[in-house]
Amino acid sequence: MIIHNISIGVFSAAIGLILIQTSIQVTPEVWIDTRTVPIILSGIFGGPIALFTSGFLLGFVRIMIGGFSSVAILAGCNTIISTILLILLSKKLPLNYKNAKYFFNLMIVQTGIVLLYITGVSTETLFYSFYFILFTNFSFYVVIRMMLLLEEHFYMFDVHRKESEVDILTGLHNRRKLLQITETYMKQRKEPFSIILLDIDNFKQINDTYGHQIGDEVLKSFARQLQEIGRKYDGDAYRFGGEEFIVFVPRKDEEEVKGIGQSIQRQVAEKIHYVDNERKVQFTISSGASTFPVDGRTVEELYRKADKAMYYAKNDGKNKFYHCHDKKKVSISN
Repeated sequence: MIIHNISIGVFSAAIGLILIQTSIQVTPEVWIDTRTVPIILSGIFGGPIALFTSGFLLGFVRIMIGGFSSVAILAGCNTIISTILLILLSKKLPLNYKNAKYFFNLMIVQTGIVLLYITGVSTETLFYSFYFILFTNFSFYVVIRMMLLLEEHFYMFDVHRKESEVDILTGLHNRRKLLQITETYMKQRKEPFSIILLDIDNFKQINDTYGHQIGDEVLKSFARQLQEIGRKYDGDAYRFGGEEFIVFVPRKDEEEVKGIGQSIQRQVAEKIHYVDNERKVQFTISSGASTFPVDGRTVEELYRKADKAMYYAKNDGKNKFYHCHDKKKVSISN
């Protein structure tokens, strides 16, 4: 994290250097630029470490570019001292978009005083000082506004991305997210993993008896239970569609996932789901499992075999779990 913050400071200093090189020259030794803007931004994004890094580097660069003259040393030291004052202020007042104007104005006022001290007070220098304050304030607020718009844009993008990966009813990740997780796992790891496909038995009967609203509450309660179980095994639960769910179990081979699947069967059958203060629902599930890589090297192959195992459990009386390798009980065709 420290390296990251230092990097922010270094890149902010690089932007400041570009601004110095494109500055307005008041006298051969005095320049007007907007280096204060990237310094403040570095503090917003990287905190005191980035703030100090950018301020110190820009101050030192200003001295070097000015040929170590007295004016260059004064201007460079002003940048460094201003930055230190900003760091001290940030201990009392958080440096963020909302408070950035206070930090910026403090730096501008100090720099304006130093500018008048170097050039002396005259009509021309007052004009340049006014121009400096106006120009830097305009640049600062334009940049801040742009950053806020970008932050809002990326926030909305992240919201839409998450919504596309989450089932709205249950809050579980959906089929799309499961495909991403399993495909990434297949590419990056050599360890086995298993998927358990689960389907609520007689769910239509629950809807017909209690209504679809209660059916939705049952799905949400079941989803919470599966999520707790999945995380217990370092995995997660996903809603695959309708009353079908998948538990992704990493680093578990066939024998291990059989024990997990049977345990899930018992836990679900024993749990009473309270859907409101008066009504409670209890149900069973049928489930099937497959294991990577022995049962397939794509998500589609794994799902197809787990699906056949699950439907055998349905046809075998329900409330059962089978792994697709239970060949005496499940007929799996490639």
